[in-house]
Amino acid sequence: MVQKKQEIPWASEELWTQVVLSMSKTISALGSEATNLKSMAKQIVLAYAEIDSTLEWACLTSCPTCADVCCGRATVWYDLKDLLTIFLSTEMLPNNQIYRRPDTSCCNLTPSGCRLQRYERPFICTWYICPDQKVVIEGLPDCTDKTSLFRALDEIKQPAMSWSGNMSKPPAADPSPSFDVTEKIQQI
Repeated sequence: MVQKKQEIPWASEELWTQVVLSMSKTISALGSEATNLKSMAKQIVLAYAEIDSTLEWACLTSCPTCADVCCGRATVWYDLKDLLTIFLSTEMLPNNQIYRRPDTSCCNLTPSGCRLQRYERPFICTWYICPDQKVVIEGLPDCTDKTSLFRALDEIKQPAMSWSGNMSKPPAADPSPSFDVTEKIQQI
């Protein structure tokens, strides 16, 4: 069976401009309802900051000796969850969609790692911890680092997954708005 190549959304400059304008317009139209969304996005960014040093250390320890670096072969892109988190936390969006270079590596991969701050990357770039990185993390002498890493990943995933889900059913004790943000953006 031939696998269909997945199309990267908003890959052209024209489509990227449209998504940026749509998101800006939609979030602005929400007025005070956007406050809770911005708070959720800022919590995600804080959770990223909490785990960044551990994940960077795991990358610095495992990636240079890896024969199959994920950033050199995986096709990733910003999806709506990524863009909402970035926009709601910074009121800005990246200049373009992520793309693969002719050598198949990610456009943000440099000799010293990713040029983007952790909160600027697609969620998958943080959520995916390769087997080599898992070994490095499991070898950490302080179990607090491991515990806080996985707790923070859960704190990032829960609200991030709700961006494109039914927001009328938010997690308990989470004052999320009662609408689907992605639906509003797609309406514009």
